[in-house]
Amino acid sequence: MKTELITDTKIAEYDEDILKALKAAGRKLGGSSKPYIVGIRNEHGTIYRKADMGGLQQVIYLAERLEDLGFEDELLENDRPPKGWDSIFSREK
Repeated sequence: MKTELITDTKIAEYDEDILKALKAAGRKLGGSSKPYIVGIRNEHGTIYRKADMGGLQQVIYLAERLEDLGFEDELLENDRPPKGWDSIFSREK
């Protein structure tokens, strides 16, 4: 798993919690050879962080951790996710 900030976007106030969840998920076995691209939205609704996850198991673990922090995957029910993203997490409103 590797992560990076998106240029010219405001870092979320909760970024430290996001990094902890990403690091914990990155320690899990990936479970597939396909990398998954995950976006995290800040409190303004802009994707500010991108993470390349090592497989589906890491994404599932990340989703569980982020759900505990009040996030949901916007693309969970989407048959046609935006190009370049497998999951986009944002705080529930």
